[in-house]
Amino acid sequence: MSTTSYNSPEELEEMVDRQSRELENTKAAVGQLQDEIDRLSAEKHDAESQLESAYDELENASKLIERASRQIKNRDDQITELRAQINRQRRNLSDMRKQLQILKKEAGATSNKASALQMARLTKELAKVKNDLAEARDLHEQ
Repeated sequence: MSTTSYNSPEELEEMVDRQSRELENTKAAVGQLQDEIDRLSAEKHDAESQLESAYDELENASKLIERASRQIKNRDDQITELRAQINRQRRNLSDMRKQLQILKKEAGATSNKASALQMARLTKELAKVKNDLAEARDLHEQ
């Protein structure tokens, strides 16, 4: 406490009034600060909620991207397999055409029924291979 002496009761009363006003001003300032603290706390809570929501969205998007990536890889693998099948069918078709040409020559040179039957069988096989090749192309185009 201050040891200052006051000469009159009026000075003491004035000092009490001044300190009362200062106390009211301080209370008002504390109230304003508390309001500001409350507002900032609410903003912080909102920002945390938005951050959590954004993180969840990012996590979901990441999962979708991973799933799409796996699907693309699976499709690429399927396309690779279809291309390999097409190439095998092309080779088979080429081999069968060669065999058919040989048989046609043999059938033309001889009237052997066995050669004619074999040629008919190979013609059917050739038609089947052409059909398989067309189906493989259709699948590849899809």
